[in-house]
Amino acid sequence: MYIPIADVGKFAKRMSYFNHVNNWTRKDISKSYNPEEIYVRNVKASLKNKKEEQEFLMQLINPEFSSIIEVYADPNTQVTTGVRFGGGLAIGGGTIKSYYVKKGDQVLWLKKSEFEDHYEFLFGNNEAIMKKYPYKSIKWDYLSFLIYQYTKMSS
Repeated sequence: MYIPIADVGKFAKRMSYFNHVNNWTRKDISKSYNPEEIYVRNVKASLKNKKEEQEFLMQLINPEFSSIIEVYADPNTQVTTGVRFGGGLAIGGGTIKSYYVKKGDQVLWLKKSEFEDHYEFLFGNNEAIMKKYPYKSIKWDYLSFLIYQYTKMSS
């Protein structure tokens, strides 16, 4: 299901882009959000990998390359901190610390601190990606890039 974003939501997304200096050189604002809608799916998941599985309406954040690994927003996640100046301008920080990731029938709450533990589950069945991007050579910040590359190299 696609849900329209209210004007307040659009404004908040634009402001979060401009409040982080790193976004200015790394991201194109037109590609950092869809100004009209978000994509949600009904997913059976265990909250924080601890509770009994239930169905939740979750925001899919990689619809363009979700054929093998689906990544869903964690509404309760935290972000890494950076240095703020004056009216809220930030340098560094802003990295999301957790997502819900679905591969096959398994939905996993993936935290930044446990990325290495689950690297094999996510990418281990593709020898080419493991050789090209061994865990020691990458960072959590490149999760979306790795999932995109894994999807491309697996098809």
